[in-house]
Amino acid sequence: MSWFILLPIIALVCGSAPVFADDDERYLNCMNSFDCGNITGAGYPFSGSDRPGYCGYPGLISYLATCNNSVIVPARQSALVSILENPNAT
Repeated sequence: MSWFILLPIIALVCGSAPVFADDDERYLNCMNSFDCGNITGAGYPFSGSDRPGYCGYPGLISYLATCNNSVIVPARQSALVSILENPNAT
């Protein structure tokens, strides 16, 4: 088969392929981020607020977070994570 025929066919098939995540409700729900005090746009690996549990890290329910005085607090204290306003701080 000639490349002049094959290339347009490949371009047509690849160009019209649907993006399956565009209408997946789980994907759309996980696009939401949440704010905690001065921290805006918190997301993965945390679930919580209006983010369903499946948006967090798989198998780690400890990342189900609540906001407490500008600190994102996981459900289990052993996994305590505080997000600092200065991202370069350790």
